[in-house]
Amino acid sequence: MRQLLLVALAATALGTGPTLGAAQVPRAPAHLPSGWIAVPLPVPESEQAICANWADTTWLASLGPDSAELHITPDSREPMADSVFAAGGWLVGYNHGEFGGDILWRPQHGGEITIAKDNLVAFVPVAGGLLGLAGLAHLGINEGRLLAFHRGPDETWKITTLMALGAEPRAYSLLARDTLLVVAMGSVLLLKAPDYKKVLHQSRLLELAYPHSIVRDRSGVIYVGMRFAVTRLQPIGNEYRADWIVPAACPSSEKVDQLYRCRCTPSAKR
Repeated sequence: MRQLLLVALAATALGTGPTLGAAQVPRAPAHLPSGWIAVPLPVPESEQAICANWADTTWLASLGPDSAELHITPDSREPMADSVFAAGGWLVGYNHGEFGGDILWRPQHGGEITIAKDNLVAFVPVAGGLLGLAGLAHLGINEGRLLAFHRGPDETWKITTLMALGAEPRAYSLLARDTLLVVAMGSVLLLKAPDYKKVLHQSRLLELAYPHSIVRDRSGVIYVGMRFAVTRLQPIGNEYRADWIVPAACPSSEKVDQLYRCRCTPSAKR
């Protein structure tokens, strides 16, 4: 379960890009896979955006060695649990969406203790300890938190909320020992515990298409796997230019009816 939402860490740990202000030697971005093309973003109210929301295929974005190649594969995961081994037992988080969640402690010698009632998305082991991403997007709710886990002298687990994220976190990559690249419902964030947060990009499309994975290549380009497409964010100065990477055989789609069915079209209806 530790594979939950954590994609290609070694590949994404190549530098920290323009967002941290470090001098970078220009490197070529990852090559797109054969059969995939770049298209402009649709407007959120378009048929294309609605069809992305309805799409029955979600794409997983990952990177090859040295992040030279972008890989895009179907992603059928909808994980509802994550776990991590720590201090002689297992921390386990269950996320049942609008029906709630639990964070449990299961020591090796047996038993089970409920630590908190929360929608845990992922445990995040970092150099300085153990963090967690939690939150919920449902109806009018869209909120998230970065958590820190500590085991006290009495051997009980404590959870501290380090910061609010403003949206439900959906996936992350570890860029360095303690720096997270997080895609949330509607935004891409750069986080560093305990209190650093920078919004790199915001888009209603990232909420509509349910992001599932996020990676960053050697040149600082960010790829977000989601329904229908992969969002590509190319750094331009201190900002990002966004487009979609889609199958060349289905560059766009349009509604067939109101029963959540769409069909491929040769050009985008923006």
